[in-house]
Amino acid sequence: MWWQQGTLWPYTNLDVIVMQHFQHNPDLREQEVRVRLYAMMVMGSLLGDGSDFRQPLACQRARTFLDNPLVCSWFSHPQAFTPIKWADGRNMDQQMIFYRKSDTAMLAQFNFSDNATFTHTFFLRDLGLTPGKYDLVDFLSDKLLQTIIPGQTSFSLSVPEDDAVMVRFVPR
Repeated sequence: MWWQQGTLWPYTNLDVIVMQHFQHNPDLREQEVRVRLYAMMVMGSLLGDGSDFRQPLACQRARTFLDNPLVCSWFSHPQAFTPIKWADGRNMDQQMIFYRKSDTAMLAQFNFSDNATFTHTFFLRDLGLTPGKYDLVDFLSDKLLQTIIPGQTSFSLSVPEDDAVMVRFVPR
């Protein structure tokens, strides 16, 4: 879908997120909300929300996710990511990786396996990044996850089962 953005139409997807549950379905776990948010980001989606904000948990999660300045900035100008690793479609244990290189490079790694951690090793040259020092920072929390030092050519990221991670590369 990344190639469509700006060619066929300005955005590749319109999707809706919910902070707690949809209609009479069970409550979502917070990590499910985060994974859905990251999926919408990599698809270049516009953001819609179908939450019932009369529910205290939905309000609390909206403050965490929707009031986040990085999320607000992102969805004011969404851009689709380029897939690096697609799901193979053979079973439900899907693992995918998406990358966006722009003013701030970003990487999203999804693990839909329900029984194994997904670890992947990335090479800076494959991502189009010049050797140097980078901080890998969690997108939502702005927490430093690891530092790539000069001379280092690769790094690994691990994602627990049923989860996702999105990082920003901050040059230092």
